Amino acid sequence: MNSKQPLPVLPADPLSDGIELWIMAFDSRRHADSDFSLHGISRPSEIDRASRTRRCEFLAGRRCARSALASLGCESAGIPIGPDGAPRWPQGYNGSISHSSSWAAAAASGAGHRRPGVDCESIVGATAFMDMANLVAARDELETAERILGDRNLALTVLFSAKESAYKSLDPGARAGCDFFSFRVLLANDDSATLQVSDIRPSLRMRTYHGLYRRLDPTTILTLVVCKDDLQGPEGRNSP
Repeated sequence: MNSKQPLPVLPADPLSDGIELWIMAFDSRRHADSDFSLHGISRPSEIDRASRTRRCEFLAGRRCARSALASLGCESAGIPIGPDGAPRWPQGYNGSISHSSSWAAAAASGAGHRRPGVDCESIVGATAFMDMANLVAARDELETAERILGDRNLALTVLFSAKESAYKSLDPGARAGCDFFSFRVLLANDDSATLQVSDIRPSLRMRTYHGLYRRLDPTTILTLVVCKDDLQGPEGRNSP
């Protein structure tokens, strides 16, 4: 799959109800700053001094986000960078943006719908596996995923990505004290490429989020996890 324009991902899964998920391939070597005006995307001052690769990633992610919002009926002029570095979505909408070295993705939902978290990751290599494994997943969690997927590098990548997506799907008020071991991921033992993420923190124990994973190309994984929009932090704060 390769594209110079964002494309919708519409998995045949109830997870996609009320959520728009868009992806696009990009090549940072071909990026020009004039591409921002060409595609009608504002370039914030925060990335003026960023690398060419970072500017290309930002543009690709915002193009996907704009397409996702437009599919929900929101013609947004832009999605600025918030004080915490995260995207600031239009009032009444939630979303998530991610990218790998050659893919960008954005998921969005409207008010009253579940909150989406999306993540793109390049499949880890052997060296990265050794560095990451003990920091990302419990041994039995990784062994179960490896048994289902048949590849330990792929298994670790899916677990890592799913936990990243789960974190992004939470209301900001529920993210405090959250790390990789706040979640446990269980992959479906069938061909559905679906998963469940359990939040095992004492305050949110047994809260389960549903997700899916897809291979965008032989070296890139995408995960999507959704959380109920009414899940807030212990102080009941809403998303800004």
